Amino acid sequence: MNEATQKKIIIAVVLIVLIFGVLYGKDRVISFFKLTPKKNVEDVIKLSNLGTDQKPLQDFFAEKVKAGKNDDETQVALMWITHRYFDNGGDIYEIYDYVNSHPEIAFLKEAETIHPEVFLLIKEKKVKSYDFPSIVALLAYFEIADKNNYANLGMLGLAANKYAELAFNSYNAGNATNVPADEIRFSRLYKEFKNKSISFSLKANKYIIERTKITGKINDMENAGLRDDTLLVGLNQFASAQYFYKGMDLPFLSVFTPDEIFKFNVDFSRRKYIRLYLFTNYLWATSLLNGKSANIITLSTPLNNITEYGRANKNIRPEGSLSRIINAKTNGENGMFSFKNVKDLAVIFKPFKTWLIEVGWKEADFK
Repeated sequence: MNEATQKKIIIAVVLIVLIFGVLYGKDRVISFFKLTPKKNVEDVIKLSNLGTDQKPLQDFFAEKVKAGKNDDETQVALMWITHRYFDNGGDIYEIYDYVNSHPEIAFLKEAETIHPEVFLLIKEKKVKSYDFPSIVALLAYFEIADKNNYANLGMLGLAANKYAELAFNSYNAGNATNVPADEIRFSRLYKEFKNKSISFSLKANKYIIERTKITGKINDMENAGLRDDTLLVGLNQFASAQYFYKGMDLPFLSVFTPDEIFKFNVDFSRRKYIRLYLFTNYLWATSLLNGKSANIITLSTPLNNITEYGRANKNIRPEGSLSRIINAKTNGENGMFSFKNVKDLAVIFKPFKTWLIEVGWKEADFK
């Protein structure tokens, strides 16, 4: 084949591609010629966070691991893949099925050895959304991610806080019972969860110390090179864990007080990531409850911010934090968005109660 003929063939192929693209679109061209477009971590995270499609993010992480990559993008991808548990209604099966259908990430299956009895329940489809076995399974995945150096600040903070919450619940249940067998059981669980929470808190604290060396102030975290959402998730959850410790009469495990961290996050989210602004304020308020530190003075900043935001935002997402606060009396949630938490905050801080009445609560709801 001479050079002139080769040029004619190349030109013909290019023309076919262009015509095919015009008629059927870019995606069909890529699929037809088996080309893979470069995936952007921002795009796949956005799809997942919006709840529209988690598969591109899952595929992105699997491809990164298969290629031997463990950079910031890889860690961010895994953090948001697991964080979907809190955005998809507490469905642990989404993560479980993903791990078991991708041999590239088989290392995460080691989580099943931490709590085999829990994963047996998952295999038998006996685990419900947000129940105790599901959160324990999620935390087992966090442990294996950390063991394999895939845990960023977001995951470290989440693990510290969720283990602290489990320890806090066990601590309170153990103190409330008069049955010796229950006291022993809750004591064992309390010690296990407390120790695991402390381990993750110490790692998160070390991470924060290393990135605040310039001035020794929490504001240095703004220039730590983290994604805005990862930074907020990590610091929010880490700060919340510290208040759980206070509620269990344990010392803070942080170079900064939780209030210093929450104040930074409120300002940061207002300026840089408004999507987490309301959640940050509400987590701060409920954390003060957990730490037995909630009063009219300490609650003034977070709850005034919430009422101001609530009055300014009438069109709210049905599944968003604002809706969950407003509907707490009927949604049956446990944890931070429980009816008890919202009511307790309102009883302490009257302006918050006034706003709740504006959005449909009745005086009888606070009895």
